[in-house]
Amino acid sequence: MKNKRLCIASAIVVSMLPVAFGQSAANAQTAAPATTLERPSAPAEAIEQETQSESISNKATKDSHGSEASSNQTAPPSVPLSEEDKMLLPWNEMNLKFRESYAKARKAKIAELGPIVIFKEDKIILQYKNKREEFLVIPARYTLLKSVSHIALGTFVILEGKTDSKLDPDTTQSLSEFRASVEKAISNLEAWKLSPQSLARQKAVISASTTLIDNTLKNGTVSAETLLRFTRAMAPLVLENAYDSISMELEIIDSRLKLWKDSMPADDWKRIRIAVLQPHMPRSENSIMQYLLKMLKQKYEGESIVYGEGRSEEEYAIDLIGTHTLDKKIAIEFFNDPWRMHRDLLSDGAKRYLKNHTPVE
Repeated sequence: MKNKRLCIASAIVVSMLPVAFGQSAANAQTAAPATTLERPSAPAEAIEQETQSESISNKATKDSHGSEASSNQTAPPSVPLSEEDKMLLPWNEMNLKFRESYAKARKAKIAELGPIVIFKEDKIILQYKNKREEFLVIPARYTLLKSVSHIALGTFVILEGKTDSKLDPDTTQSLSEFRASVEKAISNLEAWKLSPQSLARQKAVISASTTLIDNTLKNGTVSAETLLRFTRAMAPLVLENAYDSISMELEIIDSRLKLWKDSMPADDWKRIRIAVLQPHMPRSENSIMQYLLKMLKQKYEGESIVYGEGRSEEEYAIDLIGTHTLDKKIAIEFFNDPWRMHRDLLSDGAKRYLKNHTPVE
């Protein structure tokens, strides 16, 4: 099975060109529209990328905010260009033209898209026919159950690495302050009117956590064995809270997507493109991705659904969808493989190199 690991193909293509080695693209900033009357297309990050020769020659010293340095600052000495660096100058200019052309082509692909759905933070967003709808998908009870689980997790992270020895003052203070915040939060637990089963589970997490905290503060120490028994006892309760939480979220998502599907022609729904913007750690087997792949009967990320890590701007989401759309065309026309740009363009070369070269041992 081909490796379907995602990559931004614009960066991949650029990395094959001389100007790109050793450089990182600057993130272009575009203000998000309050109401989307026209789909924003994020500018090509690479267009604003500083060329290698400009970086080496240090033409302008900039402060931490990116502004020109004041005249009383001493500029660092310029690094003289090597002959090959000088020879790269016209190539760098050509590469900038490439990036501009790529950005225009991506913008054209974005203009041809049908409905776009974006998952970001606690919202689901639809951009369709010059209109934008936004809907919350994280209910308050989801956050409550997550917060109760955080009592157990918080207890662990404070004590992790501090076992079998006397607690230092900083850890003691952190544990005491955390205990006080728990006491304040749990004062309204009964008012949530949870089911008897759920309420009993929350109380079990709270009781075990506060007992461990209180005993640790009293004794001034906790053993690694005691902490491990605590975490292993908490694991099934935390996972059950996670099940209840994601069930609430997915029910809301399911209901909202059904309304949107029913509101548009079937042919438009078939053209839907979805971006999920979430952190790095939950990427593997991501809960929303599982739902969407099953909904669209697809096996892999990258066909109609893309995942963006660590970013939450809508412009970035749409730009990412446009990149996938254009790069699929590149992959088909160049390599006769629609998935080829979904893995590192350098990957085959690396495998070939490593067959005959042993890495540092």
